[in-house]
Amino acid sequence: MKKHKKIILAVIYTFSLVLILIYPVNRIVRIDFPSEEPVEMKFKVVLRDPYDPMRGRYVVLNVEPDRIPAGKVQGDIQWRDKAYMVLERDEKGFGKPVRVTKDRSSIKDGEIFVRVKNVWQTYSQRNDKKEYNLQLPFDRFYLNEFKAPQLEKELQYVTRKFDMVLTVKFFRNGLWAVSNLEKISKIN
Repeated sequence: MKKHKKIILAVIYTFSLVLILIYPVNRIVRIDFPSEEPVEMKFKVVLRDPYDPMRGRYVVLNVEPDRIPAGKVQGDIQWRDKAYMVLERDEKGFGKPVRVTKDRSSIKDGEIFVRVKNVWQTYSQRNDKKEYNLQLPFDRFYLNEFKAPQLEKELQYVTRKFDMVLTVKFFRNGLWAVSNLEKISKIN
């Protein structure tokens, strides 16, 4: 192979490597060094501990709130559509849904939002109204290999439905980062 072909090939490989690394490095920098202070919100969670040797030690989180009344949904949202849930923090620091919208441009500056994975419409038998169920993107919590056995023991003694609280930091532009999962003594 001629020398100039080797140089072109090296430039192409280097350029490809830089392109591959731009997204994760940019995301890490935006989360670790935010331009504005993130807003922390807590969520009630129900944990399940699946045994999965291929993915490592984690717990599956069923995060509340996972439904919203149909009146708080803007636009015609169908299964698997992109949707965004606007959140606000209540007086106890828990996140509560304000509305769900299909159009990101309808979210005002300064509003905290997160893209939800799945949205589907159901009929609630509790209050005879249509509701939308949603799946929040933070549905797994990966554990340190040394701390996982301790959490597994604690899960055996969970007495109430919501014994755990997940703390999530919300950044601008819909970024989020899970910061803590803790057992609490009492949730109202």
